[in-house]
Amino acid sequence: MALHSGAAKAFTVQNRPQGPAEHPVLETHGLGIRFGGHRAVDNVSCAFARGTLTAIVGPNGAGKTTYFNLISEIGRAHV
Repeated sequence: MALHSGAAKAFTVQNRPQGPAEHPVLETHGLGIRFGGHRAVDNVSCAFARGTLTAIVGPNGAGKTTYFNLISEIGRAHV
């Protein structure tokens, strides 16, 4: 995962055991967006499994909100 120079990181905590046949409820592959010449989110791939709590943490300007806007279709991705 690279949100603005790799500054943000994702952490996942499982609330229940995940079976081998379980599929992610949300998954992104190679997601990215730029504003002018600045690459705010670059090639982000992440999977979110049912029964888990996932946090994306990083400093201000790391691209966390932009990533959530992209996966909720508020923004438009540029792959």
